[in-house]
Amino acid sequence: NSAANATDSDTFTVSPRLRFPHRNGSLILGIDSSRWNYSNVDLFGVANATQTNDAFYAQETWTPAAGTDMAAGVRTSSHKDSFAQPAAAARRDTLNAFELSLRQRLLAGWDAYGKWGQSFRVATANENYNVFTGAVTLLLPQKSHDGELGVEFRSRSARLRASTFASYLSNEIHLLVLNGTPTFGFGANANLAPTQRTGFELEGGWHPMSSLTLGASYRNT
Repeated sequence: NSAANATDSDTFTVSPRLRFPHRNGSLILGIDSSRWNYSNVDLFGVANATQTNDAFYAQETWTPAAGTDMAAGVRTSSHKDSFAQPAAAARRDTLNAFELSLRQRLLAGWDAYGKWGQSFRVATANENYNVFTGAVTLLLPQKSHDGELGVEFRSRSARLRASTFASYLSNEIHLLVLNGTPTFGFGANANLAPTQRTGFELEGGWHPMSSLTLGASYRNT
């Protein structure tokens, strides 16, 4: 903090959960509840904002047969953004997420896996407020559908993973810049048009001795 710019934020979070073991698996039920207060004072003005989030989630994991692991999870969240200064503004969103995954043992050390899910991300107060212009823009939540298929090898001294993935995003939160820099007001956060990303990943690691680890990764999108 300085005399020209002072930012303060306080967060309160409660996250109780229950786990119910059962034959070949377990069920987890939980709640995430958080409150965030944000204030910023600078040469351009004053901003005061609050964010609240109340979410419920459930996750089931089970092993229906030897070498087969499955998981499914869902989450629903009620999120609210509110600004009191520099102008009154508020929005509330109900957001849902899920993930399904399967891992299957093929041969000794070799697994195949796949997963598909829907996720979301909400903008922080810092992203909704431009400290250089004093403008408030309540960005839409970013939503994404993501899938991945891959194979993985593990041994006592080595690991290798190859996968292909695809992501389909709507309202992606992104910092748009001018002249290649986001500083001095030449940039603002915004929601992008629908975005698609596909690619391939290759990752490996080797432990020739207990005190030495070598690793490499390659990603193409």
